[in-house]
Amino acid sequence: MSNSRAGRARRSLGIFLPKSLRARLSRVARGIIWLLGQHGLRLELTQLEQQSSNLGMRLAELDASLAERGAELRKIEVFCEDLDSRLFARLAELDRRLIERDATLRDDLTAKINELGNLSDRLSTDLARLAGIDARLAEQAAGRESEFRKILDYHDLLNAHLALVRRPDDILLARQLMSKFHLLDKNLPDDIQEQMLRLELHERPYDEKLPYALVAVLYGKLGRAPLPDPSLSPAKFVPAGDPRSLDDLVKSAEAHARTGDPFAVYAALWQAIVRYPDTSRGWAEFARHLALRGAWSYCRTAASHALNNAKTIDAATVASLSAALSILADEGQLADLDWQSWVQKLTPTQRMRAPIVNLLLRSGDVEAASTLLPQVIKKRPKDARTWLIASRVAYEQERLADSYSYLRSALELDFPASLHEIVRVTSAAASLAAIELGKEDELADWVSETTIAYPEVNLLPARPSPEALLSAQRMRRVALEHGLPSALLITQAKSGSVSIGNIFTSGFSLPTVLYSFVHARVVLPWLADFLRGGGCYTTHLLPTQRNVDLLVQAGARTVIVNVRDPRQLLISQIEHVRTYSDQLPPSIRDRSTGDYDENIDRAMEDAFPSAVAWIDGWIKAGGKLTVNFTTFEEFVGDRERFLEKILAYYGGDQKYFHHHAAVTEHAGIDYHRRRGEVDEWRALLSPQQLKQVNMAIPDHFWEKFGWRP
Repeated sequence: MSNSRAGRARRSLGIFLPKSLRARLSRVARGIIWLLGQHGLRLELTQLEQQSSNLGMRLAELDASLAERGAELRKIEVFCEDLDSRLFARLAELDRRLIERDATLRDDLTAKINELGNLSDRLSTDLARLAGIDARLAEQAAGRESEFRKILDYHDLLNAHLALVRRPDDILLARQLMSKFHLLDKNLPDDIQEQMLRLELHERPYDEKLPYALVAVLYGKLGRAPLPDPSLSPAKFVPAGDPRSLDDLVKSAEAHARTGDPFAVYAALWQAIVRYPDTSRGWAEFARHLALRGAWSYCRTAASHALNNAKTIDAATVASLSAALSILADEGQLADLDWQSWVQKLTPTQRMRAPIVNLLLRSGDVEAASTLLPQVIKKRPKDARTWLIASRVAYEQERLADSYSYLRSALELDFPASLHEIVRVTSAAASLAAIELGKEDELADWVSETTIAYPEVNLLPARPSPEALLSAQRMRRVALEHGLPSALLITQAKSGSVSIGNIFTSGFSLPTVLYSFVHARVVLPWLADFLRGGGCYTTHLLPTQRNVDLLVQAGARTVIVNVRDPRQLLISQIEHVRTYSDQLPPSIRDRSTGDYDENIDRAMEDAFPSAVAWIDGWIKAGGKLTVNFTTFEEFVGDRERFLEKILAYYGGDQKYFHHHAAVTEHAGIDYHRRRGEVDEWRALLSPQQLKQVNMAIPDHFWEKFGWRP
């Protein structure tokens, strides 16, 4: 029982007392029980029980008190929890409000900052605008000041110019005006520069730098004659600082020509005229050089002075002037020059020159030319030009064998010069003679052997002047650097050959590089060089088996062949023969001036079958190499489409193609143009003739070329 009480006491104490106190009390109780059990101290046990009872009561009281306190504590805990909950809610509310307030304040602050930023931007913009206004005002002020200075400068320049206008011969005023231009860093106008140079030349007529500058202005800028004014007669030349003779000046001009400086050429000849006015040689040399460069109008002016101002006629003057007149005659540019009177003044010895023979021949006096020729040959048997003229005379007399023989003699004496003149001037006659005599293979073989010693002989300059050769060499070098192939263009006669060739020669700046002797025969070494690229040569090459085989042998993979409806070609050929009758033997020439209907009948017998055969020959050549055909009708009908087609056939890089130059007609070139129509034959041929020509055209022509009966 006591144990149960002790247990209950322990349990009661365990409820309210701390664990440490309960442990101590438990130990005490066990000790007391043990003592009582050991010694039988009942009294003490009773006391102890009493005390234990008291303690139990006390503990009960304490337990009740603790219970009350525990209830109070629970109430306090509930209160605290409620208070804590309310405080947490309140704090959360306050935190929310603070966050909202903070966000609002932050937004307000951001808005204020943005507003301040915008205000700053507006202020910066306003400041920049004000700075711009200030700069513009300063610029306007500076501009007005500059304009004012310009007005003053212009006023000074105008006064200087007016002073020179009032006294145009005053060189001091001219120099003052020139200094004004230099002071204002202005280019001197060409007309004023010309005036000043002429005044300076009046003061210093023998200063070679002055005519060089004047020639550059006249000829280079203004496109005017680079000739001195014959009315000005300077004081007699005294060879002090520059003792060069007339021959020296002429040689100097030749040397400058070889360097490609035509201004220096004309400046030297200018001095020849001014320093040696008692001879017309200076004018004669001027005329020759201008003729070599194709300046026909200026050449006639110089030649006229040489013809009319000759006080004495020396051999050198005769040589130069006759050469100039002969070139003018070849080009049909003699106009109204009275060269006949001059020739009559020459001594028999002075007349013994090939150019004089050519003048007589070109004027139609074949008898006089043939009479003079033997004397010229006897006097100058080693002159290639003499044999070229002899070949022309023989051709005019229809002595084709002699014409061919003389042609060979000229080529053997001076191969490059003779070849180039033949191609430029007498290609039709030379090729006709070779073909009629069956000598084209013989000639081509000889040319092939001879070419070895002249590597660039097939490069044909546009003109027979030294700088033209330099230009042709430069053009080919550039074309090769650009990787441009050669344009192997073969055109039918009267099919727009010159204009179509111009697409390549001007459009791509390709020089003329020969690959055949005119249209008669391919020259294999020339063709091999031609196929290296960078050249063009427009021919009417005959589609003979030999020519086609040589093209294939040399590696010519493609050719461009331009053809024309042979019915219209028939009409154009008749008119061409009438216009260029000097290219034909007299017998054919005489027939061409007869009745038009008779000319048509003869053309239908000769020219028409040849034209059909030529076209058919190149169609058949397509079995051995690629032949790309174009037509004159395409060229006339749609020029741009024709360009696209022929350029695609050519295959050169079109970034180097200059369209304007390709389609523009250039001065000094004979385009052999008549009317350019495509169906004029319908109105000119009779029904019977129409039926005859239509039947002569092979059926496959109609579909291949788009022609209609």
